[in-house]
Amino acid sequence: MDALEELTTVDRGECFPCLRELYIRQCPRLTEFPCLPSLGRLSIGNSNEMVLRSVMDLTSLSWLQISWFDGLEFLPDGLLQNHKVLESLWIRGLRNLKTLSHQLDNLSVLKELKIDRCDSLEYLPDGLKNLRSLETLELQDCNSLTSLPATGLQGLSSLRILLIQNCKKLSCLSEGVKHLTALQDLTINGCPEMTSLPEDMQHLNALQWLSLYCCAGLVSLPNWLGSLMSLSTLEIGNWPNLISLPDGMQSLKTLYINECPHLERRCEKEKGEDWPRNLGAQLD
Repeated sequence: MDALEELTTVDRGECFPCLRELYIRQCPRLTEFPCLPSLGRLSIGNSNEMVLRSVMDLTSLSWLQISWFDGLEFLPDGLLQNHKVLESLWIRGLRNLKTLSHQLDNLSVLKELKIDRCDSLEYLPDGLKNLRSLETLELQDCNSLTSLPATGLQGLSSLRILLIQNCKKLSCLSEGVKHLTALQDLTINGCPEMTSLPEDMQHLNALQWLSLYCCAGLVSLPNWLGSLMSLSTLEIGNWPNLISLPDGMQSLKTLYINECPHLERRCEKEKGEDWPRNLGAQLD
């Protein structure tokens, strides 16, 4: 709607009093919309950046997606400070976004945070530690992100799923991962600068699923992986130079190997030299 400038009320009545979901796309002249008391889900993108300020008043939101504001370097101050019931936040395609400082501080019930295709985002704020209800964190295609904040992970005691994908400059997870005591599912895919896994990962006693793909800088797997007694599934892919698995991985029930020719040969069922060390694994 190239000419739409505003959503107005009639005779000062409420505008859309029963509206629960609103999707705004490609409305370049729309700069604001009225308070929508029943709105629970909002997706907004490819529009005038001024329209984001209206989000401040939508305190009933439980789900919010902000996407494809290519020129936006900073989110408006206080954008999310009053969103006490927000459970899911997806920030996508804000290619010039430099920081999320002070935007995450008050999201006490947030359960899901996805940050995708924010190429200029160099770090996550320490305010991440305030997300004590967070269960899922996904970071994808954030090519300036170099590490995770050590102190920012301290409060993520509810985090169960961590996915990091195609973050080309990410070199480390930080020692703060030791605070992720509820983490069950960790996926790292397409992070060629990562050269090692932090030793404090050996204290992740709830970790059940570990996926490692396309991480050329990781030349080997640490021996302490064998101490993760809850680890039941290991996925490894696109590591042509990876030769062997660590010793003592007796807890594995499922092992997936893809495009790791040396490892595939060594872990061949009942034939490879590493097979006896992983009895019970179902190879794919």
